[in-house]
Amino acid sequence: MSLWLLILTLLFQAPAQQAQVAGSTACQSCHADMYARWSDSIHGRMIQRANKASVVSHPELMGGPATSKMWKDGVLYIVENGIENKIDYTLGNRRVQHYLTTRPDGKIEVLHSSWDIKRGQWFDSKDIVQGAPRGFVQQWNMTCFYCHVTQQVQDVKGFDPKTLGYKTAWVESSATCERCHGPMAAHAFAAADGNAESVRSARPAAAFDKLIMCGQCHWAKNVLAPGFTTRKAYFDYYSPSLMHLDPQENTSDPSWWVDGRPRRFSNEAAAFFLSGCFQSGKAMCTSCHDPHWNRTDGNDALMKNADQYCINCHADLKSESHTHHAAETAGASCVGCHMPHAVVGVKTTMRDHSMSFPEPENTVRYGVPNACNECHSDKSADWALQSVEKWYPGRSVRPRLRATAFTLAEKGDARAVNSLVRLATDQTENTEIRASATGFLGRFPSDLSTNTLIALTRDKEPMIRVEAARSLGAVPEQKSAIALTALLDDPYLAVRIHAAGSLTAPLFPGMTFSAVKQKSFDKAVNEYRRSLEGEGDHPNVETRLGSLEASLGNADAARAAYGLALRLDPVFADAYVGLAIVEMQAGHKEEALRNARKAVEVSGKDVYKKFLAKLEQSH
Repeated sequence: MSLWLLILTLLFQAPAQQAQVAGSTACQSCHADMYARWSDSIHGRMIQRANKASVVSHPELMGGPATSKMWKDGVLYIVENGIENKIDYTLGNRRVQHYLTTRPDGKIEVLHSSWDIKRGQWFDSKDIVQGAPRGFVQQWNMTCFYCHVTQQVQDVKGFDPKTLGYKTAWVESSATCERCHGPMAAHAFAAADGNAESVRSARPAAAFDKLIMCGQCHWAKNVLAPGFTTRKAYFDYYSPSLMHLDPQENTSDPSWWVDGRPRRFSNEAAAFFLSGCFQSGKAMCTSCHDPHWNRTDGNDALMKNADQYCINCHADLKSESHTHHAAETAGASCVGCHMPHAVVGVKTTMRDHSMSFPEPENTVRYGVPNACNECHSDKSADWALQSVEKWYPGRSVRPRLRATAFTLAEKGDARAVNSLVRLATDQTENTEIRASATGFLGRFPSDLSTNTLIALTRDKEPMIRVEAARSLGAVPEQKSAIALTALLDDPYLAVRIHAAGSLTAPLFPGMTFSAVKQKSFDKAVNEYRRSLEGEGDHPNVETRLGSLEASLGNADAARAAYGLALRLDPVFADAYVGLAIVEMQAGHKEEALRNARKAVEVSGKDVYKKFLAKLEQSH
């Protein structure tokens, strides 16, 4: 669409319907060079309409789970499990390309047949989710689309709880200009009048907000409300994923190393947030990466001489007395030591962006990879540890303390508590690490952990307050309730809804508030409810909504939420447990037992068997 056509379209819309997002073509006429670089980049070509130009695979080659692949009238079809799937979109264009098909109910699914661009062969996309159950289907517009398209109101998936179908709409595919710069329709209008300077893109002032321009997609997140733009406060729309939030059964392919560094791909911002380079304020993502040509292949300055970016600040560390390796060797490389290939991606490994130093002791104790053994693969981690201890005897203990604390915490070992408290309360420690420690503390109720969590509800960092609020939901004490009540008026939505979630958690008794606090509680509960409804296509989220409604005495609403969870997943045992509790409270004992038995039937887990036995005894 030309700029003038865009403007005419917007002018004739009703004011309430006027678009804020102009689309990247509106930027092209004034920013031709940046547009050209972006349009040929990973971000510019992330999601494309499937056609002969965008499909880079070779359908004629055998391989992967498809029984056949063919072009018909310019349309690619891939047959899997006896179903002929019309390919509507491609996903990816550099290392791997996946293929998306739209179902009649609006679900957009990633087919299992994916193309390895580097190796020129087909493979099964279930490799993305290690340990995925048989028949696993990755639904793109349930979770993936958030970062792959630009919408007028970001993060609206268009799920219909009545039909379980979707009407997911977007203005433009891929990560576009306005995903980073914010909605620019007003700027486009002003440009047409020759007055573009009057309406410029607002540039974030705080370092975290600058990081989040990239981190909105390169740091996994929980969506709390639709409508985020880079001109708004992150914690009013999202809360970042942290290691304690990783599913506890996800042991074969964890998202994090136990020292707190991201292990899985596309979390570069979460890793970079850990780095001294970022925390010092001297480096941002754009210090090394062109934000418009966001590719590493073809970027000779980055790929052939990455150390030049480090030397700008660390020229004194290029000496052999620091590296203990001969100049110009791999061991003398800044990125070789501080950015090893410790991140696991699809069919590849990638460099760690936390800029941490080698710590072979964590390899010996916990299996965390280190840079020394990436080069010296013929040597043991013990050998690397001896070398590092000799060369850097005064190195920081933090990586080891983090790994010890988080390893014990993940195992449910209460010996983790002292180390977690130390990490969570250390104001000089990285906020991301402190937040993870805060989250883990909720698994170990004790006077020490509870008092620590209560103190952390007053922390200056919203990331810490979010996790303190979440963790206190497992500590149903009066002092916890008082601390949580204070968070109901927090400036950020993420904190308020987690406080509301904890105050309405099953363990908490019904709370009595003053008239003033009742108003704050009701407002936060409504915000919490809306956040759950926005993600209502997940059975676990619907189950949380059911729990919320049950705690508020809304039995019919609770039944509806649990029922929707079971329509989404008929073997979701927690929803049956929720229904059993609601029916028991309503005096419907036979119906409660029926649901409890169903939970045991679909899961077979001991925890549900114990729940059933308890109900039977009370019956």
